[in-house]
Amino acid sequence: ACANPFDLRAVDEPDSGGGYVLPTEPEQMLANLQQAFATKDEILYGRSFADTLAGREDFYFFPDPVNGPFIGVWPLARELSHFALLTREFSTLDLTFTEAQNDFQADSVFVRVAYVINLGNEGQSDFYRGDVLFKMRYDPSYLIIYGWEDFIRESSRGDCTW
Repeated sequence: ACANPFDLRAVDEPDSGGGYVLPTEPEQMLANLQQAFATKDEILYGRSFADTLAGREDFYFFPDPVNGPFIGVWPLARELSHFALLTREFSTLDLTFTEAQNDFQADSVFVRVAYVINLGNEGQSDFYRGDVLFKMRYDPSYLIIYGWEDFIRESSRGDCTW
């Protein structure tokens, strides 16, 4: 016998959203960024940053002093485009954070943390090691990154930022 096409079906479990957690603490934001790298999820990565279209505050990135003159202005669109390029260019992306130090101020949190990034393809890998200063604020009840500064210490590509 045929099933009635108008019968209600069983409800599907909700999608986990790629492991995204609405970040109310800096550690959750760092975990979201690590998850975005591990899953090569451009949408998850983009959720971490201030929406410059909202008009409150422009996102900014300051590269390490060695690469700064070569990189120039780096708005959010360029940040997201660069991450998308990494997801296509490398088969594995791994981001590890250690030694996080949080400085809470009014509606902002400044997070200085050591990082290691490993980018890999079959037979090839690159790594970047350094420190980053994330500037986060509550918007209104969850954290977003409105700026970050890179302090590269070591790279498999010499003095090159990732």
